[in-house]
Amino acid sequence: MPKLLIFAGTTEGRHLVEILSKTKGLQVFASVATEYGRALLPGGIPNVIVKSGRMLPEEMEQFLRKEQFDFVIDTTHPYAVLATENIREACTKTDTAYIRLLRASTDLVKTKYHERESSKSQTAMDCEEFIFAEDVTEAAEYLNQTQGAVLLTIGSKELEAFTRVENYAQRLHPRVLPMPEVLKKCADLGYEGKNLICMQGPFSYEMNCALLKKTKASYMVTKDSGKAGGFDEKYRAAMDMGVKVLLIGRKKEEQGLSLQEVLLFLEKTYHLNLQAAQMVPGELEAESIGNAAGEEEKSGWFPLFINLAEQAVTVIGAGKIAKRRVKVLEEFSCKITVIAKEADSFFTTRQDEKRLTLLTKEFEEEDIREAMLVIAATNDRFINHTVAEICKREHILVNVADCKEECDFYFPGVVRKGDLTIGVTAGGKDHALAKSATAALKAYLENHHHLSVKREESENGTKKD
Repeated sequence: MPKLLIFAGTTEGRHLVEILSKTKGLQVFASVATEYGRALLPGGIPNVIVKSGRMLPEEMEQFLRKEQFDFVIDTTHPYAVLATENIREACTKTDTAYIRLLRASTDLVKTKYHERESSKSQTAMDCEEFIFAEDVTEAAEYLNQTQGAVLLTIGSKELEAFTRVENYAQRLHPRVLPMPEVLKKCADLGYEGKNLICMQGPFSYEMNCALLKKTKASYMVTKDSGKAGGFDEKYRAAMDMGVKVLLIGRKKEEQGLSLQEVLLFLEKTYHLNLQAAQMVPGELEAESIGNAAGEEEKSGWFPLFINLAEQAVTVIGAGKIAKRRVKVLEEFSCKITVIAKEADSFFTTRQDEKRLTLLTKEFEEEDIREAMLVIAATNDRFINHTVAEICKREHILVNVADCKEECDFYFPGVVRKGDLTIGVTAGGKDHALAKSATAALKAYLENHHHLSVKREESENGTKKD
């Protein structure tokens, strides 16, 4: 059985662990530096052995020799250069195959980085979009030439470099994780009181705007953390709030694979069906609020009816689940948009009949900006997860077909009769029960309606007599 070790301290790493945990025929280890990192791993990950705690280079080497992994997959942060160097060195010494899963830069940052390299500038370069600094030392030197409050969104590891900024304890507002060891480090460096912001991300555009306004920042210091690291949300907030962005570039241009490329590599190497492992069969249904046996079990899910009249609902995907979702939504007066690279006659016919809008294209973040509800129903776990993360940031309600933990709402079995609408759920656990209950309710309502008509006819006949 193939044996994999994933250094899983990033969003991509945690996502990879979640996918592989559902794949038969693999033995997966996940390494995280802290217990906090362990807590961030998705809950209920079967078939994964988690190792928490930082490893020194020699400890890492010993661990690899002992376990004899087929592959080590390094998903550490792009700025964690030392960690990557240690992992690579340990793999080289133990003759262990190494894969680098690397978070991509945004296109804007790539373009400006190459412009800076071409200019051979040795100081922070101020361009229209942002101020580019090579490293934290250069960023601190630049801030010493400016005035105004600064929001630091670079984490806690490199805060010491910014103590070189004059009056740093009053000017700078570090945003860090709410962990005891981090708070102690900040206090030891002189960052404390109202200037210290302790929060766990991800941070939405609105949250970034609120913090920039609260701190009255003139500058935001950030890293090239890519889309997964929330760069877009920080950049847009700063631009809209009139705050200058001081961007610390990556140490060097690394070569690596995307999450999709890593999954494809593993799929081909070990003849796995990772796509199938990412999908959960059957409908995802809402939690019920009680049961016939009268247990006191409580649910976090509350049945709620929402007015969808003329509201935009976007469905990502055009497979079997997407069809079922659309069939239900067609019973309500919402505006349905379906986005998929390919779609069969079920969708094209409805497009021709103007019952929905079909866009045959790759999904893009802008596609869901105006939606009230979003359904992620592709056969690609990564795309569905990406849609869910975007919706969370944009405060859009989302239903994710292959991961009920990422859902804001479930699709129930729907029974309608005139003005009466009933939603039937079985806690997302017993789809057969939900379907049989839905069918029973439909039969009851049909029979009840039939009896009511008969009774009304009988009463009318009696009155005439």
